[in-house]
Amino acid sequence: MTLVPVAFVRPAFPFFGQILIGISATVLFLALSVLWLYSAWKMYRLTVSGWWLSFACVLFFGVSGTLTFICHDTMEFNRAAGYTGQQLAQLEQGLQHFGGNQILWFTIGSSVLWLGYLLWIKKYFPAKSTADGDATLSAPASQGK
Repeated sequence: MTLVPVAFVRPAFPFFGQILIGISATVLFLALSVLWLYSAWKMYRLTVSGWWLSFACVLFFGVSGTLTFICHDTMEFNRAAGYTGQQLAQLEQGLQHFGGNQILWFTIGSSVLWLGYLLWIKKYFPAKSTADGDATLSAPASQGK
């Protein structure tokens, strides 16, 4: 839900080589917030479909962000987001110590870490399916003593 404030304050969304701004970015941020909320709920219930939805989202938006930030650098993205000249100068001064396209490497690194984490926790999602086609955990049988 942390995407919701961003959607209204400085809506700029990296989308497959383009930087979407304005209402299209706001709509995508809100849709993504709903998608992540639904995925979190499904994963909380240990459903495989929730895991797959999370995996697909991280992969989809990781590739989308990577393609965008190959074409556009950090400052260009911030400029499109509507930062003022003074704010851009401060950002540039702070980012000069890192060199290169920091947002590209952050996008790649965070996507790889999230995908690795999701692959690691996959073992906790049961493979047995229920009638509705979704895997869930069943309550363990109680042993009477």
